[in-house]
Amino acid sequence: MLRFLALSLALLLPALADASGGTIRRFALVAGANDGGAARTELRYAASDAAAVARVLEELGGVAPADRLLLVDPDRAGMQAGLAEMQHRLAAARAGDTRVELFVYYSGHSDEEGLLLGEEHFTYGELRQALESLPADVRVAILDSCSSGALTRRKGGVRRAPFLVDAASKVKGHAYLTSSSADEAAQESDRIGASFFTHFLVSGLRGAADSTRDGKVTLTEAYQFAFAETLARTEKTSSGAQHPAYEMQLVGTGDLVMTDLRSTAAGLVVEESIHGRIYVRDAAGALVVELRKAPATPVELGLAPGAYVVTVEDRGSLSEANVVLAEGKRSTLARAQLRSVEGERNRVRGDDAVDESEYVRAPFVLGLVPGSSTLPYGVPEDRVTTGIGFNLVGSRTARLDGVDVGFGLNWHTERASGAMLAIGGNLVGGDTSGAQFAVGFNHTGGSLDGVQASVGYNGAGEDVSLGQAAVGANFAGGDVRGFQASAGANWAEGAVAGAQLTSGLNVARGGLRGVQGSSGVNWVAGDASGFQATAGANVVDGGLVGAQLGPANVLTGASMGLQAGVANWSRASFSGLQLGGGFSWARELEGAQIGVINVGGNVDGAQIGVINVASGTVNGTQIGVVNYADEVDAPLGVLSVVRNGRFNLDLWADETSAGNLGLKIGARHFYGIFTAGVGGRETSEGDQRWTAGLGFGGHVPVGNPALSFLNLELLARQVHYGSDWSTEAGENHLVSTLRLGAGWQIAERFALVAGPSVNVSVAETDRGGFGLFGEAATVESNDEATVRMWPGFFVGVQI
Repeated sequence: MLRFLALSLALLLPALADASGGTIRRFALVAGANDGGAARTELRYAASDAAAVARVLEELGGVAPADRLLLVDPDRAGMQAGLAEMQHRLAAARAGDTRVELFVYYSGHSDEEGLLLGEEHFTYGELRQALESLPADVRVAILDSCSSGALTRRKGGVRRAPFLVDAASKVKGHAYLTSSSADEAAQESDRIGASFFTHFLVSGLRGAADSTRDGKVTLTEAYQFAFAETLARTEKTSSGAQHPAYEMQLVGTGDLVMTDLRSTAAGLVVEESIHGRIYVRDAAGALVVELRKAPATPVELGLAPGAYVVTVEDRGSLSEANVVLAEGKRSTLARAQLRSVEGERNRVRGDDAVDESEYVRAPFVLGLVPGSSTLPYGVPEDRVTTGIGFNLVGSRTARLDGVDVGFGLNWHTERASGAMLAIGGNLVGGDTSGAQFAVGFNHTGGSLDGVQASVGYNGAGEDVSLGQAAVGANFAGGDVRGFQASAGANWAEGAVAGAQLTSGLNVARGGLRGVQGSSGVNWVAGDASGFQATAGANVVDGGLVGAQLGPANVLTGASMGLQAGVANWSRASFSGLQLGGGFSWARELEGAQIGVINVGGNVDGAQIGVINVASGTVNGTQIGVVNYADEVDAPLGVLSVVRNGRFNLDLWADETSAGNLGLKIGARHFYGIFTAGVGGRETSEGDQRWTAGLGFGGHVPVGNPALSFLNLELLARQVHYGSDWSTEAGENHLVSTLRLGAGWQIAERFALVAGPSVNVSVAETDRGGFGLFGEAATVESNDEATVRMWPGFFVGVQI
């Protein structure tokens, strides 16, 4: 029966296309309000943040000066006047095939209800309504204020991941970016002279966010850069971590380009050999751009012509260069241009001052046990620096700048630069640059820039760059930029930008940008972008942009991408595909669930499985054996139960059966049908006919006094003859009916229905009959089956 239904159904899927053309004109409405009322501390940098955003949009974002509107400390009336003025400008610009794009930015005070303009409120509802009424093809709104994430938490809304759509002229819709979540404070810093979020947003738009190195910064790149840098720089502030949020509803092809570095008035290219955290300050000393640059990758920044000071901080060392950028030219900063500078002298309270003159440089050290390796030099071991060390059991110095070879223990109390080889272990009290190799263990109390390789254990007290490899376990007390590979466990207290690969456990407590692969468990405490693959369980205690591949996959934050496993679970909104061999659950879903059992809250897309359950509304379809939802557009299954949907009983007569009972269950416009019938024309053998079957139907309200509705239904009924229910003839006779019913609603729960039908009979044993005006026409007849076809008619009631 199901095979026959499959042959009878055809699904038409609508295609969406956008082929925008013509010229593009960009507008910007930028506002900065330091004053949030008497109860709020006056901000210092809201107005200057707004000016910085306005400058970068004008210099690199394609916004002409005449199309930019800057509001400084506006009140409620001033904000309304600015929006009205922008409405007028946009309407005048929409002529011919001109495409209009709008960028709106606000920096200032706000709370859970809206913007605070002096003593007045401008609610998020009013703001959204005003923005959505502006006549632009694309609207990008950016709010840098406390609790601004409430803007994206409207009822029924689903936050969308920031994968937009490279031809900006193909994109339409809106994007809202906020500097904090709905219950967080947005923070500003005296050190950078700006708010954290706007500072890194502007840095990103000037080129720091150009991860693809194509000379363009897209909205995706700008948001991801600002999110990561804001989170990293606010995690240890007194106010706590600040999580930028977003809501995207942009459709089209390509990615929305925010700034084009190729059109900049002056450019600064930082060459590949320079790496570390880079600060660019203008002639007045204001911090213009800040970014962390990886090695072996050039970075191009779009800046205004003028003089700048570039400072590079790399592993505790500082270097500077003065550059002058000319109009229309690109200048390159090479490592040879950098000069070493001393950092600001400071002292941690409680520490004893260290006199560099107390250190002795030894050409080499040779020792059997700690305490004897530097005796010939007549100074304590913790005041010796050396280039080469040899030991059989162990040696100890303050610093190593070279190679240390030992069969026992290599111990340097402060730092090491170079390679250390040991059968027993390597131990460094501070930072390490280079490589450590040990059959026993490796440990660095500070950061590691290089490689640790051990059969037992690798440990770093702070950040790790490049990698750790061990048969046992790897530990990093800070961020990992590179890889951790082990047969046991990998643990990073900070964020991982790279890969963790193990047969046991991977842990990234500060987030992930890259890959986790294990045979046991992958766990990220924070947001992740990349993918996790395991034979056990994947857990992201935050949001994910990427994929989870494993038997069990768990997400707790708003995410986009793919979950594929036996069991998938997303506690927040999920945009993408959940592919489950057993069970998939998402609190809010935009995309599709495909599995045995699918469970969701509100679903915008499709659930495809054996059992599909949605506790809210399904804007799309459910396809399965059993479907349940509060509301659903198009359920397709053997049993589809819609709480706010259809439940009807039908009684009708047709030429197949004199009396038929049908139960209709499903959505208001699409439903399933269960049927049973008896009677009708008897065959030459005198046997009574019985029928049972199922089908699908569609309901179209008309609302005309002469016609209330139309039903288009497809039925498949098994026909049985006589009282012997085991006969093969009764088990192998199928009648399929496609019928169109016109309905007249006489009362709320009572309607008359009648209409024509087209019927096809497939039977192993030809019993004849069924024809409305005599014998049905034979389409085909052979030793296996007889196929007949005839027109028909039915009439009945719907309750």
